[in-house]
Amino acid sequence: MNPSTGEVFAQVPASGKEDVDRAFHAAEKAFETWRDSTPSGSSRC
Repeated sequence: MNPSTGEVFAQVPASGKEDVDRAFHAAEKAFETWRDSTPSGSSRC
């Protein structure tokens, strides 16, 4: 929320520990493949 206008400009879901853990493990798994890619290869992801 913009404090000067009160305008809401973003919303985020309420996430629990399980959601965060699931997102972390998905990112960790994706990084295993992504880290060895070239800059031109990783830009296609």
